[in-house]
Amino acid sequence: MGPDCPHVINSKLMKNFTALTYNNGSIQNLISASMKAKITAYVIALALHINNFQTDLTVLQRDMKLRENRILEIAKALRLKISKRKGPSGLMDDEDHKLATLSLPLPVYKPSGSQRKRKKMK
Repeated sequence: MGPDCPHVINSKLMKNFTALTYNNGSIQNLISASMKAKITAYVIALALHINNFQTDLTVLQRDMKLRENRILEIAKALRLKISKRKGPSGLMDDEDHKLATLSLPLPVYKPSGSQRKRKKMK
């Protein structure tokens, strides 16, 4: 955070999105993979709220330096409808962009079939 960020906001963000670790006798704030996913989910939710419940995931993915599969996985976990559209005409790329839309009622989340349930140990 920059020096212009109020202390209250800085401490709240650090508390919600980092974990304290001990390294070489000092306490450090660490952003784990699960915390990065949490930050991404919050950013998507905020972008949806700002932009009439639609957001361009391709732009967010590039800004946040994430893999396309990762941001799509998080968007599916948020139960967003994902569609393709051409990129804005002002940009240089002509590739398809992923557009996430929040529609109600929310569809049921179906995890990928590669994950199997574990058997309970007795």
